[in-house]
Formats: sequence, structure tokens, C-alpha cells
Amino acid sequence: MIRNDEDPDQWAVVSDHCRDRFCRPCAAFRGRVIAHNVQEHLRDRPYRFITLTIKNNHQPLKEMVSKLLRCFAALRRTKIWLERVQGGCAVLEVKPKNSTTGWHPHLHAIVESKWLPQPLLRKHWLRITGDSFILDVREGKDPEAAARYVCKYITKPFDDGTTRTHDRLLQAIEALHGRRLVMTFGNWRGQRLTEYHPSGIWVKVVPLGLLRHKARQGDTEAVNLLTYLYRERDYRNLPNPKTRAPPGGSESPCTSTPPFETGTDATETRPPSSQPDCR
Repeated sequence: MIRNDEDPDQWAVVSDHCRDRFCRPCAAFRGRVIAHNVQEHLRDRPYRFITLTIKNNHQPLKEMVSKLLRCFAALRRTKIWLERVQGGCAVLEVKPKNSTTGWHPHLHAIVESKWLPQPLLRKHWLRITGDSFILDVREGKDPEAAARYVCKYITKPFDDGTTRTHDRLLQAIEALHGRRLVMTFGNWRGQRLTEYHPSGIWVKVVPLGLLRHKARQGDTEAVNLLTYLYRERDYRNLPNPKTRAPPGGSESPCTSTPPFETGTDATETRPPSSQPDCR
């Protein structure tokens, strides 16, 4: 538990992270930071949502991902793109194609642009890919919606059907190895979307495990503080924490608490701090 030393009414829960790109809690942590930065960057700027995909020709997923990224790079070199798009970011997502053994990789992009004619952009996409014409362009009006859009796909780079099937999971890990799941381009290049610098001076107060222990023993202050931070849970009857450790021996630092929650009232939630002393 940490507290804003300049505003004692602001409390937060932070945790250590394994930083594995396939770890769901770590992805949620990263997604909230990126979503916050995207929202801030888009304020008072026109933007569009673009979804790009390629045809499934029963190729290995690794080859399909390589083709998708290569074609996206070529699209960004076209005249229409250079004239109408200032910059943006894109998130890579892979998912199984229905119940078959095929895959459906696609890119979800947010681009800073006043107007992009979808028919012309689709024509260029078909020419570049050679066989794919599915491309969707939609106007964005709310930066907060854009943040949710990005966070959704960063938090879950592939669906549950992939993680629950051993062979599919191995294919996904191999295909995404060394790939950027989130990329920036144009005048967004160099933007550190994964960094967040909160205002105020945050200081450590108490380990969350100790606070939970006190809440289980009926400590009123501990119960009130936990309920204040996580309104949807009842901390008066907490179960004993799980002691089972993941493969590798030590307990995962990613499973004990949500990545970050904070608030000055009953509804406010903020992104995580990247300050080393708050980790």
C-alpha cells in the first residue's frame, strides 16, 4: 500500500511484476498505463480506428504475422497514408479461426487523422497483400473510448481458446517471440507509451498482505481501507490466501493483487506508478 504524501486521501495498491508478455496480470498493468498515455496524447486531436487483417491461407501463424506486419509497413509508405496520417499506434492480436486449425491475426490501430477514405485505403491494402481486402476505418470521437480500445487488446493479446490448448499456445508464443505487440509510427514514434509519471510524492505505508491479515482479524481500519479501494469485494470475511506456487518454485508476484487501484472517492481509478520506490 502506498499513499500520496501531498494528498493523504489518495491511496494506491502497487505490486511487483514478472513482466512476461504472456502474463495476464502484467498485461493488464501495462495496458492501463498505455491506455492512459494514449488518452492524454489524443486530447483535442482528430483520430480514426483502423482494423487490418489478412486472408488465412493455411500458413503457419509465424508466417502470417510476418506478412501482416510487412504489409502494414508498406501501407504506411503509400501516398494517401503519408498525406493524411500524422502518426499513431497499433496493437497486434492473434486468435484462432473458428474451431479449425487456422489463425486470424490482425492489427488494431489508432491513427491521428482528420479523414481517411476507406474504399481507397482498402484498395491499397488489397494491392499490397495480394489477397486481402478486409479493412475497417471508423471515426473516433472520445479519447477515453480510444484508451479502452487499446487497453482491451493489450490486456488480452490472444483469447482463452489459445491459452487452453497446448499446441495453439506454443504456436502463438513462437509467432510472437521478439515481436512488438504495441508499435508506434509517424510523429508518435519515440512516444514512451509504457511509462507513467504520476503527480505527487508516493510513500510506502504497509504491505498489502499485512493489511489483509488485519482485515481478517476484524481490524476496522483495515477493512474500511480495503473496501474503500476495492468496492466490489467484502473484506470482512476474507478467505485464507492461496499458497500454491507456480512452476519454478517461488510465488508469482503477479497473482496476489490487481496491478493498481487508487481513488479519492468511491469511483476514481488511476494508472500505475512507474517510480522504483513505489514498486
